[in-house]
Amino acid sequence: MMHVDTDPDTQIRALASTLKFAQHIAKRKLHLAYGGGNRGLSKLVSEATFIRGSRVLGIIPRALKPLGSLTDSPTGEELVVSGYLATLEALITLASWAHLHIHQKSIGLLNVNNFYDGFIAFLNHAIINYFIPSKAKKLFICTHTANELLDLLQAYRPEPDP
Repeated sequence: MMHVDTDPDTQIRALASTLKFAQHIAKRKLHLAYGGGNRGLSKLVSEATFIRGSRVLGIIPRALKPLGSLTDSPTGEELVVSGYLATLEALITLASWAHLHIHQKSIGLLNVNNFYDGFIAFLNHAIINYFIPSKAKKLFICTHTANELLDLLQAYRPEPDP
């Protein structure tokens, strides 16, 4: 599942990273399930992935409960690229659901222009102060390149509970 909501006019690097990401998805013969948006990076990644021969599934949630459908990603992972508040809400929801054992998927963060550095710092701060378990951070795979992100997502194995 990819959640992407950023307007492409804002950052040229985001455009290049998104196109590269689509290329890597298709090269690995993966499929893209995304939030169904038809503008900005959502549109770009879906079209670029589709043109390269991968299947693309746009999921437009009714209200936000159908976030449940977000865990039905055909790729087996959750992928997140910089976006707006709904993207961040989905990211936290996916992490909460993993904690509640609703799914056992990793959550990939394509860290274009260091967008997720503050989020990772927040996670570290919450772990140090015992607000969340350190295991929670292992759900998040955060890299700057699409190829590395996909490698790490495909290698991910959830930790068993003690």
